[in-house]
Amino acid sequence: MNELLLYKCETPLHMGSGTEMGLVDMPVQREKHTGFPKMESSGIKGIFRCDFGNKTENREYTNIFFGPDKDNNDAYTGSLKFTDAKILFFPVKSAKGIFGWITCPFVLDRFNRDLEIMNIDSKNKFTKIELKDVMPSGNTAYIISNDSNLIISRNSERYIWLEEFGYKVTELPENSKQPIFKLLKYIKDNYIFDKLKKDIVVVSNEVFDYFVNMSTEVNTRIRIGSDGVVDSEDGALFTEEYIPVGSIMYGFLDTQIRISEEKVKDIVGKNYSGKIDKISEVFEEYLKNVKILHFGGNEALGKGIVSLYKLGCEE
Repeated sequence: MNELLLYKCETPLHMGSGTEMGLVDMPVQREKHTGFPKMESSGIKGIFRCDFGNKTENREYTNIFFGPDKDNNDAYTGSLKFTDAKILFFPVKSAKGIFGWITCPFVLDRFNRDLEIMNIDSKNKFTKIELKDVMPSGNTAYIISNDSNLIISRNSERYIWLEEFGYKVTELPENSKQPIFKLLKYIKDNYIFDKLKKDIVVVSNEVFDYFVNMSTEVNTRIRIGSDGVVDSEDGALFTEEYIPVGSIMYGFLDTQIRISEEKVKDIVGKNYSGKIDKISEVFEEYLKNVKILHFGGNEALGKGIVSLYKLGCEE
């Protein structure tokens, strides 16, 4: 069964792409063709494996779901299939209302197509976001609600200011915003849900591209040597990039068991119940209860705390 997963950053997130020669020493992972922030599926799978395996009652099933560990010479593929997590709503500072979430026609259209590919919308749980009437130009934008906290009125016109840029705004057509509302109902935090219902903004693809590249957090840090002073040999300063708090990404998870029953018996051993369907239920129960996970680097600094919301076709 396919699941749609929403990842909401509760603290800044650094899923790193390694060191680079650019302006930022340690940038976040980005899509090659768009430059949009993402989380690689390999990292997501690793975090889930670690968390699932730490649950004592689940340990015997870990290899079935995630594949053999490095000490296991037996070759087989894990049952779970994760996709990369793609950006859906990106938070940007606003002159009024503190901040809003931006998205764009490209992102929303891709979200539509991904739902079709993963066969999640076939259950009539998610209707398409109609985009034919929602194509903002550079200095215009669409708000999801006329009650948006971001609106500044001037001479009978309405504007929002994101960072230092102003945009004339119009309310989204009903057939475009209702699917977004349907999606947002799965966000269980009351304050965030209420703010999302008002403060999502659809900007042009070019404006979205600018903000996701220029409005991430870049922190400068100092290496301290074992003697307690700045480590001058390895370089005193380095910079790290973070996806900001409040960013919402989405990805998919296929939970269908693909290992033969004979292989399951070999892996689980004497604890195997004889019913392969029951094994799928083990992970479904785990997924139902997991609310918070740590992704990426600098966990000891409080980074990478992410809320997880499951939107399966059986919801």
